Amino acid sequence: MLPIFNWAKVYNWECLVENPLYDPGTKLTPDDCKQICKKYLKIPRTSNLSHNNMEKLLKNERPVIVTDGIRDWPISKNISIKSLAKMYIDEPKLAGATGCGFGTSIRVNWPKPIFVLGKAIKQKKSNWYLFWENCDIDVVKYMRKLYRRPYFFPPMVEMMESNWFMVGSNYTDKYVFFTIEESMITWIAQVKGKTNFKLKPNEPCNKICHQVKDTLKTGEILMYSNELWEFSYQPQGNQSIAIAVGARYDEL
Repeated sequence: MLPIFNWAKVYNWECLVENPLYDPGTKLTPDDCKQICKKYLKIPRTSNLSHNNMEKLLKNERPVIVTDGIRDWPISKNISIKSLAKMYIDEPKLAGATGCGFGTSIRVNWPKPIFVLGKAIKQKKSNWYLFWENCDIDVVKYMRKLYRRPYFFPPMVEMMESNWFMVGSNYTDKYVFFTIEESMITWIAQVKGKTNFKLKPNEPCNKICHQVKDTLKTGEILMYSNELWEFSYQPQGNQSIAIAVGARYDEL
């Protein structure tokens, strides 16, 4: 059982007590929005993305889908919701894992991935979702065996310690809001099935720019700026499995 307050999430905080007089302001201005996303109606798909071109996308806060994003990953093509559940049963490091972030449409008594995965498999459920964050360092390291740093990120992009898993099946209800706090950008890799998603502009761009919709397919990685875009999604297909990680970088 976790303590009343989970200190694992505050390890990288710069300040534990907020100053009510401090106002960091908003980096983006309406003029920025007009230049960055006013005419932005579709997310481009690309492959063999170079570090230089990735830097340009980061500088302009443009989202992108990299179609060969997981081309060199060790993850098995046979990965499934059942195999993930088996990992949580067989591996002692995962068996008691609770996670820092957790959300699901399946009612369980305790917020553990294994409880939801087990119930979904046993009851052959459809129309459900589950996401969870791994922040315990032993669990994080173990789950990193399933993925690698995407090849297209230049060296100055630093990955956050934790990782997230997003699974589900044929979810048709309201789009699920998902965000990784404290990160500048988020990348989401679709390792099985597909995910319908929306990127909605944040303030002050929400009155200038358009919401964009797309589907992330197996083998693709979506990258977007957390400052500019709000992400929500629906896992699709009989089995949808995605991995998400936040990242930071020095100003370009």
